[in-house]
Amino acid sequence: MNQDRNHTQRLLALYREAQRELHAFLAARLHNREQAADVAQEAFAQVLAAGAEGSVADLRGYLFRTAANLSVDELRRREVRNRHAATAATLENPGGPDPARTLAGREQLALLRQAIDELPPRCREVFLLHRFRELSYPEIAAQLGISRNMVEKHIVRALAHCRARLEGGGSG
Repeated sequence: MNQDRNHTQRLLALYREAQRELHAFLAARLHNREQAADVAQEAFAQVLAAGAEGSVADLRGYLFRTAANLSVDELRRREVRNRHAATAATLENPGGPDPARTLAGREQLALLRQAIDELPPRCREVFLLHRFRELSYPEIAAQLGISRNMVEKHIVRALAHCRARLEGGGSG
């Protein structure tokens, strides 16, 4: 208990000392002050939650490494969101000269949405986490409390179902 209190006191002192520097470090990486503040707070929370059992000698280095890792995660999430927004914009309004191609793309998108909606709830959740949030199998397994093999089975099942629906033109 005394070790935990000592860890908390060390972290609070570090917070007072390094808060501005950490925010500047993250703002330079993320190019967004609000996200930098959020990531800094999350980094402090994670280091605090790690507690004294890690007995980190260089708490400052550990804090900055945690913040750097979290900023990379945030940049990846941002890239995924941007990519999906661009894809959705292209599918919704491709601006191509071929109206038949546009209609076929929209029909395929509608079939895919329907196929995903038809999946059993857990299978759909696993599929969406993997394909649209781009989580890895181990990340999904940890988040949902299931085995990595079960995640893989759900993905295989979802892909087979979607492929069959797209190839069959919606009959199924």
